[in-house]
Amino acid sequence: MAVEHDPGSFQFFDTIYKKPLLVPLLIAASSVAVLLTNIWGLRLGITYVLPHLFYVPVILASYYYPRRGVLVATVLSACYCAAAFTITPPSATEMISAIARSVVFIVIAAVVSTLSGRMHHDTQMCRRLVSAVRSSGEAIIGETLDGTVTDWNAGAEQLYGYTAAEMVGQSVFRLIPPERREAKRALLLKIRQGISTERLETERITKDGRRITVSISSSPILNSVGEIVGASQITHDITERKRAEAALALAGRKMNLLSGITRHDILNQLTALKAYIELSRETADPAALAGIIAKEETIASTLERQITFTRVYQDLGMTAPVWQNVRMIVAQSAAALPLRNVAVTDDAAGVEVFADLLFEKVFYNLIDNALKYGGDALSEIRVTSRVEGGTLTIVCEDNGAGISAADKKHLFAKGFGKHTGLGLFLTREILAITGISIAETSRPGAGARFEITVPEGAWRFAEPGGKTA
Repeated sequence: MAVEHDPGSFQFFDTIYKKPLLVPLLIAASSVAVLLTNIWGLRLGITYVLPHLFYVPVILASYYYPRRGVLVATVLSACYCAAAFTITPPSATEMISAIARSVVFIVIAAVVSTLSGRMHHDTQMCRRLVSAVRSSGEAIIGETLDGTVTDWNAGAEQLYGYTAAEMVGQSVFRLIPPERREAKRALLLKIRQGISTERLETERITKDGRRITVSISSSPILNSVGEIVGASQITHDITERKRAEAALALAGRKMNLLSGITRHDILNQLTALKAYIELSRETADPAALAGIIAKEETIASTLERQITFTRVYQDLGMTAPVWQNVRMIVAQSAAALPLRNVAVTDDAAGVEVFADLLFEKVFYNLIDNALKYGGDALSEIRVTSRVEGGTLTIVCEDNGAGISAADKKHLFAKGFGKHTGLGLFLTREILAITGISIAETSRPGAGARFEITVPEGAWRFAEPGGKTA
């Protein structure tokens, strides 16, 4: 849909309305001046030319005060007729002529008042529209056909980080990644042809260098004679939506992969169980039979663990990722575990991470592992964070017994561990949904140390001025 816009259309009116006393003074001064001029002319016998001067105050009053224009014209007409009838003895022709002029003044006032009233209404509507656009939370940008920014509202300031003073008069291409500029030129070509674009998904660059995914709707801007002079854009930030969609798609693929692996593992265990059952039927030796039953019980326990894990894993990626406060998650995880005399400290104030809703299980598993394997030396579990470039690193470490070099190679493998062997595997899977990675980075002889690496765009400071260690 084309938008009509004339940048200079309100300039004259703005000048007038900024000086509210100017208009009534002009009307009053011109009325008095015209009336005195006509009185002087009547004394000299001039009755045909000077009365036309009454059009000036009549039109001024009718234009600026549509509801009072006819009243002003009536008063001026009455004054003119009174002067015409009293200054010199008028003839019947002159009286009719004066009355006819007065009627014309009133008719003109009525016509101008009607047109002016409509125009003022349209002007006010335009002003409200302009005000609404400028204050809108939506990012709305106006630009010329070569991409020079002409309008930049509050929503655009919030989305891109640039103020209107920084962008108006500048090229919109400063917001566009190099590889997408040709597509922008093609879009401007469509605008020249009068073609609108709805919900085009693309990328833009903010003032701080971040890339965001946006949905853009563009329409031609027309001037007062219907010529296309530019484009208006309404931009929506859909970065989080696209990130959530990608995370859900990845979770779906992981679910399918793990379902296949789990199904394969369960079938293998069932095959072995059937073989032992068949063997037990053929075995009469009580000692041998006891050994077979023990192996069957082991298989049954393995099947139980795998089925239990599928119940936990089925929640992975079931809902869209959300922003989660790290300090709050650590506190909730620690509160759910028997810490005994172990202190859990957290220095990740104000940090939020965009992650799956099972994010709490990450720190639950890390703290739980430290409590299980830290030994008697364990007295503290620390969670810290640091920012390097655009990457956030969250460190969870303890002063316990640590992890052997042999175990480090298999920490995140499914089934590795003294219990279910699923905690760290699940931890890695939860984080991977939103592109977060985890690694064990402790030194030999020191406690366990896990580093969680959060890429740019998947973390933020929730509190102004938030700092990390």
